[in-house]
Amino acid sequence: LIGFQFIVSIRFTPAYPDDVLPWVARITATYDPLPAGASPTERLATNQAGWDSVYYLTIATEGYAATTYGAVDLPDGETLSVNYAFYPFYPFSMAFLAAFVKVLAFTPWNAAVIAGVIVSLLGALGGALAIFDLALADGDEADASRAAFYLLIFPVAFFMAQVYTEGLFIGLAFGSLALARRRRFLWASVLAALAVLTRATGILLVIPLALYLLDDFREHPADGILRGLYVLPPLAALIIWWVAFGSEFSVVQAEFFGRGTLDLPAAWEQWQVAFRAIGAGENPQAVFYYLTEIAFVVAALAACALTFRQYPYPAVFGLAVILIAVTSGPVQSFPRYMLAVPGLYLLLARWGRSPLFDRAWSLASVLLLAFFTMLFTLDYWVG
Repeated sequence: LIGFQFIVSIRFTPAYPDDVLPWVARITATYDPLPAGASPTERLATNQAGWDSVYYLTIATEGYAATTYGAVDLPDGETLSVNYAFYPFYPFSMAFLAAFVKVLAFTPWNAAVIAGVIVSLLGALGGALAIFDLALADGDEADASRAAFYLLIFPVAFFMAQVYTEGLFIGLAFGSLALARRRRFLWASVLAALAVLTRATGILLVIPLALYLLDDFREHPADGILRGLYVLPPLAALIIWWVAFGSEFSVVQAEFFGRGTLDLPAAWEQWQVAFRAIGAGENPQAVFYYLTEIAFVVAALAACALTFRQYPYPAVFGLAVILIAVTSGPVQSFPRYMLAVPGLYLLLARWGRSPLFDRAWSLASVLLLAFFTMLFTLDYWVG
């Protein structure tokens, strides 16, 4: 994938701005294509680091307070860095690993890019192993292998190899679910706590973790109460994060990104914007974009519904992820958010028992993966 992005950045010269959304057009209006003579390191730093990546990189190299890529003006005249909208575990992991990468004479920024990609790839590997294990609950090893394969070739799976939290979060979230299913609650709880410090939806892992613990209590009531303490680490992680970053996070999310939690009125208004854009048909790029957003949400909902009987607790987690995403504000980035819905890969694995479906979906998914990867590599908005 990284090699593909390298070739794309050499072979294609993009035309800016990207008119998919008004705010994207404003930002990309000043973009210049990467020079033809750019070094491989410069291409890596550009190809794997787009859009939100700059915030993680700034946190890793300069800290949360840096206002390099934007700030929110407060009523008292002070400013608040946009970095506070992003959770700490991923950029802190990048900073830790970058300290070793810098030994190879990379600049701090490029070292952080390489570190971020490594962390993402390790998380993606963990996520693939975890979805393999989850699929074994109602299938054989062939089903499990397909689930892992379909995760890795999912149309927006490229995010798991960029400076984005998707790879790390999916590794932690799916790992927590797999460990909880096997009644290894201590490690499931630890991974859930780290997921809480990685993405806003990490706290939703408390729901399936509690359900697995309740099942265990029914089977072993004598020590069930003590096992119930395993829900505390993710809750403690949330409290620690909130004390350290919570108020700043809320301000930046609302004032800069226009997002909130379960903000139904704002979400409905944004959904109306999307439907009006589709109905008007004046901007084909926007029409395609919004239809893609809707399609991924519908697919994720269907996957949760169709896998609920076989995988009830992963399905509950997936439904919670969808609910938080679609009620948070703008109709944007939903395909990326849906990556964390395990039911998608579990359902595809079941359908993939048909050789015809397996070949058809694999071809379609890889083509879409290449398409979205190319857009991201050229600094077009994907989500």
